[in-house]
Amino acid sequence: MHMTRLRYPLAGSDDLSFFEEYPFPDFSRADTGHMAEQASKNKESGYASLGRMGQTIWERSWSIRSMEELMMDMMLDDPKASLVLDRVTEGSIQRAVAYAQAPVDILWIGDDIGMQSSIMMSEELYRKWLKPRIKQVIDAAKKVKPDILVLYHSCGFIRPFIPDLIEVGVDILNPVQPESMDFAEIHTEFGRDLSFHGTIGTQSTMPFGSPKDVRDMVIRNLDIAGDRGGLFCTPTHLLEPEVPVENILAYAEACSEYNS
Repeated sequence: MHMTRLRYPLAGSDDLSFFEEYPFPDFSRADTGHMAEQASKNKESGYASLGRMGQTIWERSWSIRSMEELMMDMMLDDPKASLVLDRVTEGSIQRAVAYAQAPVDILWIGDDIGMQSSIMMSEELYRKWLKPRIKQVIDAAKKVKPDILVLYHSCGFIRPFIPDLIEVGVDILNPVQPESMDFAEIHTEFGRDLSFHGTIGTQSTMPFGSPKDVRDMVIRNLDIAGDRGGLFCTPTHLLEPEVPVENILAYAEACSEYNS
């Protein structure tokens, strides 16, 4: 996702009644019939279905309030934080349940809670404000479809939060950004509890490495996953225009030829 300018509709307001009157999206009346139809077609064709609902709690909330002001609300235990986060959580539960009813095989949720080399907020703030709400979303989906796989996305360094994500029911972690975390270390520590999606750097190897660098990284990470598997080895984000075509071909060939 590329953003040039964001407008935060609840930024700058201290009037709680204004927050209460804000028209948060209501997904309960959405027409979801096409989702079941598409999931059925995918299953008949031998494909898995994925329901994507990124910006699940944190990002959607600060996009409404502004990150700075929502952070302050949380730190001050301001009721405006509870109101915004709760209303966003309600909408995310509605979306998750609709996907589970379709049913999809994989539910893609997540929020960026890490920066390049540090977490975005304290573990205390995360566990108080975000963790229980993410758990509500996952619990609601798994109540409808117990075997649904939950994929959680966050760019950046999130190692301190990974045990929390496992605890609330995350099955797959994306993208394990190599500029921020080493896949070998993450796999050693958490590979018994998680599968992984990503691991090939789009800030480093894909745009600036050689085709050999790309192939070596793919092979390295697949070797780390080993016989157990549990790795969908992909670039960690969009491939931007500066990525050489040769590197894209090298990536595809390395994946195709591994263990062939």
